Amino acid sequence: MKKVMIVDDEIGFAGDIARLLQAGNDQLSVSAVGSGGEAIQQMTALPADVIVTDIKLPDMSGLDLAGLVKERWPATAIIVMTAYGAEDVIKSAFAAGAMFYIEKPFNAENLGSMIKMAGLKKQSRTSVGKDNVVDLQAHKQPETF
Repeated sequence: MKKVMIVDDEIGFAGDIARLLQAGNDQLSVSAVGSGGEAIQQMTALPADVIVTDIKLPDMSGLDLAGLVKERWPATAIIVMTAYGAEDVIKSAFAAGAMFYIEKPFNAENLGSMIKMAGLKKQSRTSVGKDNVVDLQAHKQPETF
């Protein structure tokens, strides 16, 4: 079973995403937390296979969280989500160790596909390559979140 953690300063939003991803999927165990500190605590207790983090968090940026996670748990795949889709933000996300990037609002099905691809890529390699940008562009679909 793949463990996924959603990290967002809007805990209700994170919980909604977690419930949608979990619904009817017995291959995922999805949790939601509201800060980077909570994410680190949960990772220490039971590391996630995939973290989906917002850039804006109350105690640190999601990019800082991504860097900490990649340093301490390098096998964990990171997906960065944000409402601020500037090119420099995307570059910063990849530099921090993100495997994928998704803009809010987004379609939950697309996020689920990214989580699945992150698991496959994690199994086949540990480094991030330029081909992830192509994958990301394919996932800019009609928004539902």
